[in-house]
Amino acid sequence: MLPEFLAGHGVSPETIFKSVGVGSLSDVAEGAVVSRSQVFAALHASSRSVGLPQLGLHLGDRADPTKLGSPGWALVAGRTLLDCLREHARLIPRLEGDSELSLAIVDGVAVWTHAMKPPWGEGVYLLYEGAAAFMCRTIRTLIGDGWRPLRLSFPHPCYGRASVYEEFFGAPVVFGSGQRAEIRFDAEALARTVSSGASLLDFDEGGLPEARPSDAGVLAAVETMVESHLGHGGIGLPEVAKILGMPGRSLQRRLKAQGATFEGVLDRHRRTRAQAMVRAGQSNLTTIAMALGYSDSSHFVRAFRRWTGRTPSSYARGF
Repeated sequence: MLPEFLAGHGVSPETIFKSVGVGSLSDVAEGAVVSRSQVFAALHASSRSVGLPQLGLHLGDRADPTKLGSPGWALVAGRTLLDCLREHARLIPRLEGDSELSLAIVDGVAVWTHAMKPPWGEGVYLLYEGAAAFMCRTIRTLIGDGWRPLRLSFPHPCYGRASVYEEFFGAPVVFGSGQRAEIRFDAEALARTVSSGASLLDFDEGGLPEARPSDAGVLAAVETMVESHLGHGGIGLPEVAKILGMPGRSLQRRLKAQGATFEGVLDRHRRTRAQAMVRAGQSNLTTIAMALGYSDSSHFVRAFRRWTGRTPSSYARGF
């Protein structure tokens, strides 16, 4: 869904995905494990590239519940809306271990709550807003177009115009409220029979992907991010660890399990890119150094001599 949206707005989906460590769109299509932090980073980068603060609303409104596997099928396969929401809340942690959904009834008002455990990424607000748009659209589909929420609240500030959100949801929207997102609606709707036509026999609770990327997957993500960011100033260990949602020490430990280090991966990609740039006739050493993430040209020249035994100018003359 996100790739199609980006392509429709003239933004390369491959560029966005590689910047957060996803090798290719085919990896995603084939069920590659992507961490929640990578999702946050991809959404944030996409929102900036498209120039649309309300990106989450657009994506959530287009999401297909059945593409979520068991939790999605459960959301549309109950007899009543109450059945659907309860079963969805029960199963979603198996797909998103850091998310918690709950349903409560307070004075005749149903309160659907969505909370995500820290650490949060820069794009967490887009996921909260997308999830709310998805739930409101799905509930409306299940019990009729006349359904409307009474109020929504989000834990983050408003990054666009509040009126856009209120028009989209057809209800007041509060920002910067608490630690979780809420959708409030008339509890009477919970007893309504749903009209999705789905069956609980259509899905299997098993078969959900492993939520934790393998060590090999972590190494592949690091390789992809380093390569993607070289030429644009590079990327460091703290930024990579943040995108992958783990402490720097944990990242180094998981790379070590694959016989690698972050410094080794970075050095290897820098060498390959530097040699290609010099062979292509780029002679401004400061420009090359900055593109590869060095603080100045002298650091780059020393690294180049270590790699090749020659200075960049001497190396260039050999071609």
